[in-house]
Amino acid sequence: MWLTSPLSAVQWAVKRYGVAMQMARKNEWPLDKMCLQCDVTKKNREDMGSAPREGAYVCGLFMEGARWDVPSGMIAESRLKELAPPMPVIFIKVIGVRSRII
Repeated sequence: MWLTSPLSAVQWAVKRYGVAMQMARKNEWPLDKMCLQCDVTKKNREDMGSAPREGAYVCGLFMEGARWDVPSGMIAESRLKELAPPMPVIFIKVIGVRSRII
């Protein structure tokens, strides 16, 4: 599944719930025992092949007042005259609450 912006809050909630429902049905997990794990990849949309087997790729997001430093995989200070740097593709997958790292 691909999620592209701009998304309204309602569209985001529906898509998020859809990813969770898909995994719940496949693995026979209860929804209240699931959470989302979001991983920022080092790739742009053009670098991605097809949709993932599980979860969703999110693209088209931007940062304001900061930027995502791809080599370090962390938020960094913004560069001069760069108002809204794009984020790399974000991979969202559903995991069981027990496997969540706190």
